[in-house]
Amino acid sequence: MEIVGILISLLVMFVQLGIVVGVVFFVIKATRRGEGDEHDIAGAIRRFFVYGFLLVSLVLFAEGVRGILVALIVRPSAFAGSETQVASAVSLLVVGGLVWGGLWRYVRPRLVAEDAERRSLAWMLYLNASLVVSAVIVTVAATTALRGLMTREGFDGEMWAALVVWAAVWVFHQRIWLNDRLAPEVLPILPALVGSLVGLAAGSSGLFLILKQVYESVYDLIAGVTFVAGDPWDAVATGSALLVVGGVGWGYHWFRRGARHGERSPVWFGYVLLFPVLGSVVVILAVGSAVLFDALVWFFGSTIPSASEHFAKMPWEMALVTVAATIWTYHRRVLAEHRQVRTEPDRIYDYLLAGAGLVAVGAGIAILLLALFDLVAPPLAGAEAANTLIGAITALVVGGPVWWMHWVRAERHGDETAELRSVTRRIYIFGVLGVAAIAVFVGLIVVLQGLLVLVLSRQGSFGSFKGALAALLAGGAIGAYHVQVWRTDRTRFVPAQRAAPPKDVVLVAPEAGELAPSVAEATGARVRPMTTAEGVAPDVDAVVDAIETAEASKLVVVAIGDRIEVVALR
Repeated sequence: MEIVGILISLLVMFVQLGIVVGVVFFVIKATRRGEGDEHDIAGAIRRFFVYGFLLVSLVLFAEGVRGILVALIVRPSAFAGSETQVASAVSLLVVGGLVWGGLWRYVRPRLVAEDAERRSLAWMLYLNASLVVSAVIVTVAATTALRGLMTREGFDGEMWAALVVWAAVWVFHQRIWLNDRLAPEVLPILPALVGSLVGLAAGSSGLFLILKQVYESVYDLIAGVTFVAGDPWDAVATGSALLVVGGVGWGYHWFRRGARHGERSPVWFGYVLLFPVLGSVVVILAVGSAVLFDALVWFFGSTIPSASEHFAKMPWEMALVTVAATIWTYHRRVLAEHRQVRTEPDRIYDYLLAGAGLVAVGAGIAILLLALFDLVAPPLAGAEAANTLIGAITALVVGGPVWWMHWVRAERHGDETAELRSVTRRIYIFGVLGVAAIAVFVGLIVVLQGLLVLVLSRQGSFGSFKGALAALLAGGAIGAYHVQVWRTDRTRFVPAQRAAPPKDVVLVAPEAGELAPSVAEATGARVRPMTTAEGVAPDVDAVVDAIETAEASKLVVVAIGDRIEVVALR
């Protein structure tokens, strides 16, 4: 446990967050002149330093306690032979404990008494940072300790000490998070999502190690090749420990703490879409492309002689794809639950995956053009023309269906106003157009330069700019298609007619108070009644006709008996 590295990382993080907090609060102050508390900025700065020191002192205190446990229980002889280490642990314990205890005694009453304190960004960041740091250390320590028990490597005292200390830190801050009087009011679900992510990362890593060992064993039986020297149980034990510890952490936060069935807030959708869904899709596309490429090269391209060497990466690639596909399938089903109509998260999901597939398609088109260019110029260094062509086919086969499936699903709703007005669709289209424009712009410069060198000096070659030409043509093709999509969207989108503002009517009539609700309901106008002292109440339909036929939006209607007069106001 290197305390210096942790402290440096924490300090850098808080400096960056401090800059962000300052900018945010200055913007809020500028947009709320005369409305907010004049001490908002001062309070934000105060909270930033208080909670920053609270976090740093917490790390110091916990590391001091851990060092004392190691010295007293794990290595009692440390007092005799490592006085410096013991002195360092004691100093961390004393200084960190005093600072953290004093600051906590200062902060806790404020959290209970002041809503502004619980709504502060600094408090939310402190609690989440404490939970993340402790959860990561507990996961690593518990995995190492459990692996030691499974492999009979012996008692790892330092890891057990870290597990005990940081588990206590985690439990303490979990209790704060679950206390309604202390819990942050900003992003209350964030600790559950972050804890789920830590557990998911650990559990998926363990599942990958187990599947990798299984696939390597199967491949070993087929090809007669031994991948790893030594006992394969070591990898299985490490993977099992990670799977158990990560699975427990993920299950606790995902199911027990409400991340699974909580409110479908933008933060929740951002977590699910960006990490489990998009992350898994990127892995599937990248690693799946490598697997398909190796297979096609073996049958149709130029390969190294030995099949065992050529497919040596296949077991871990297949394990990675299996884990990613499992994560993607589960979270895709979670996203699809209880939805009857297309929502903005559906659009984000479709356009994210369409963009990921389009990247592969663009790369495939560019590589395909390079393969065609290789018929004219020498092939790229280190690659045969056949392998280049296979790479293009691989990218198109993998990326094309992903892009097509999600793009077609989005286009099925292309005539709907909600789809055409969607910010997600606009970001996708203009993002693609921007990237395509950059590819065309840079490609034009490089191609023109190469052509001029080739013509003027006769020292250049087509191979010097064929990559830029391929990128130019691929970007141009993709950009042209999406320009057409943008133009079609403009023709399909019919702006809604702005409704005329409701008329403002002063109704002067006998029994005006009784007439006003009926007149307002029939005309949609705002009616303010003024009752006359005498006279016969008018006919409601006649009053309504008089208001609806008047062109002005502000009217005084005097209606007594059969006499109705309308006076327009400016």
